[in-house]
Amino acid sequence: MRVATLILFLFLGQWALGQADITIIDKDTKDPLIGANVIAKSEGNSIQLITDMDGRIRVELGYPLELNITYLGYVPMQVKLAERTEDLVIQMIVDEMNIAVNPIIIANPFLSDNVSFNRKEFQVLPGAYEDPSRLILKAPGFSTSNDQANSILYKGMPSNFVNWTLNDGLIVNPNHQSNAGTLSDISSPNAGGVNMISAQVIGSYDFQSAPYSTPRNNSIAGNSNVNFSNFNNSYLNLSLVGLEAGLGFEGKKLPGFQANYRYSTVGILTGVLGLDFGGEEIIYQDLFTKFDLIDKEDTQLSGFVILGKSHNYKDALAEKDSVKTFKDIQDIYFDSEIILSGLTFSKKWNGLSLKSALNFSAKEDQWRSEIDDPYLLRGVHLKQTVTSALFDFNKRNFHFGANMHYIDDSRINSRHVLTGTDNNGVGFSNFNIMPYANYEWQTDKLYISGGSGLTFNSVTSHFNLEPHLKVIGQLGNSLEAEIGARRNTQILTASSFSYEFKPEEIKALHFEGILRLKKRKYTVFMSAFSHHMNNILMEKTSNYSQYTGLDHPLMGEYDYSGNARSQGVSLGFSSMNLWLNGLSLSANGTVFNSDYGRDGNFDLNNTFDFENSYNVIASYNRPLRKDKELVTSISYHVRGGLKEFPIAAVAGSTNFMTSYDFSSAPVVQLADYERIDFRIVYNLRKGNYRKFAKSISLDIQNLANKENDASTDIDFLTGESYVRKQLGMIPILAYRIEF
Repeated sequence: MRVATLILFLFLGQWALGQADITIIDKDTKDPLIGANVIAKSEGNSIQLITDMDGRIRVELGYPLELNITYLGYVPMQVKLAERTEDLVIQMIVDEMNIAVNPIIIANPFLSDNVSFNRKEFQVLPGAYEDPSRLILKAPGFSTSNDQANSILYKGMPSNFVNWTLNDGLIVNPNHQSNAGTLSDISSPNAGGVNMISAQVIGSYDFQSAPYSTPRNNSIAGNSNVNFSNFNNSYLNLSLVGLEAGLGFEGKKLPGFQANYRYSTVGILTGVLGLDFGGEEIIYQDLFTKFDLIDKEDTQLSGFVILGKSHNYKDALAEKDSVKTFKDIQDIYFDSEIILSGLTFSKKWNGLSLKSALNFSAKEDQWRSEIDDPYLLRGVHLKQTVTSALFDFNKRNFHFGANMHYIDDSRINSRHVLTGTDNNGVGFSNFNIMPYANYEWQTDKLYISGGSGLTFNSVTSHFNLEPHLKVIGQLGNSLEAEIGARRNTQILTASSFSYEFKPEEIKALHFEGILRLKKRKYTVFMSAFSHHMNNILMEKTSNYSQYTGLDHPLMGEYDYSGNARSQGVSLGFSSMNLWLNGLSLSANGTVFNSDYGRDGNFDLNNTFDFENSYNVIASYNRPLRKDKELVTSISYHVRGGLKEFPIAAVAGSTNFMTSYDFSSAPVVQLADYERIDFRIVYNLRKGNYRKFAKSISLDIQNLANKENDASTDIDFLTGESYVRKQLGMIPILAYRIEF
């Protein structure tokens, strides 16, 4: 890899004595760079400094002064100062050619409601499974329902309160094997086993949790947003997740180009080589292409197309003596096709900038199960298309524009048992548009962001005002306070449920307050939050609510009298180089309750009312030689168990699905969920050249091999209930080489 050195000369006068306060930040995100190494030289004297949690250092040497700044994953800089400069801010550029990564940034992104990971971070943190959205459970208030999928549960709210976005524009569920980890083995609307957007082409991932600001897309809990890498390169990446090849070049006279093709490793083993994985075949593949059509200082235009296809087949056991559960006698088929495409355009004029995105995405899933004796066919056919657009103008901290999308969504359920046939379909189309305006104002000690959007959707023909406010203030040299509030709405897609219903918008009001004590080598934070939701669908004769995240095949009459809330507190600590250079420690805990009811009451615990969740994360970066490094990281996550409705009698299960007694409440709690993740990464590159740079990593999810509880199910073969278990240890060995 070729490392560029940027030399910045600031000649401001004659030789002087004194101190310099300097802040080092990321040029694109403006985030402080924690732990940057600075060697300051003046008149034969030199000192080595490390930036603190605010990215700041204080240099007390004479002038002229030379600063040599290095930070793992960024282009090295040399800065020369002729005389003292007040509060100098130095912006570093990400070196995307460098496969080296910096795990110590885990100390910083978990201190705000917008949790983000750049490419350098999700390539080394443990439990990533080459999917940055799987890392989110290490942040305060987050968890997942099942190890097999990347579903996101935020502060006890269901996963279908989360949307996926690409460049801040809404898209369909972008995951292969969207039936993985679901209670019914049928497609999830927003999760899956493997993200079809490969980690090799992702530049950054951020979860924009409520109360987020405009122009974020409307979803009650938050948005999983993906941005592509701006660097085009060629490589091979081999892992258990998939075998990948990338081809790219930086355009000069011709447009820049990046392509990536991936085929599942398990698919090769079970399909091509014919190895037996318990009678199951798992195949997925995807092709990514991106063109940088215009790449100028003030104008950028790029387009992309991603095609994905997956197939999952499970064969019924041939040996009847080996049959233990009802699933053992079923043939199960799942097929899925996905397309993601779009354009992004940005332009800068004098004092005005435009950021825009246009996305088109479509998904089709087909699932069915068959039994030969007696013959049974049960299937689901899901189709969804989403077209979305974002136009965001910024003029001197005044943002205005519009975020819009059109959804066409349908689901057909079929069941044939002996001589009977049932077919029913649900679906709807919705156009949603939200024009907005937002203003940001900032001084040395105060930051205020406020504005509002006005949402209209064609399903209900309602207008909804959605204001937001965020205030951050310095209460002292080390203490910072933040408050945020937001009102938003969301319409759940019809294909999320098997029953037919007329959608209405769920309305929510969010509040959060955060205190941060920021010292040179550590930060302590505390937050309190409250999320109130109303106008939620509930069955009139039971305690079933869409807030529970469950399906209800025998749905009766319903209304929108339901309401819900999630409230609690989070505490956290993060440190960098506190006892040892290169060592980072982070810990956080959240205590909350998530409950629901009707007509203003909150007397029912939600299924995802885990009550508490805790995380501990440690990472150590050890440089071995100039061109080698070893990064080791480990994390521990624990939360309360899932709460379930009691299981109904087997006699009410003619759909051959586990049915719940919704006249009760979710009072059956499973065991606590916990797991340890571990990752070790070895990076090697030849001098200052990226050619043949190599990276070897071992990422182990659930190191202790604990089989956590997934759900309580009915075995229709025996008529007895049992606790279905999640996956145990999953080791992912990966090798990457760049050309």
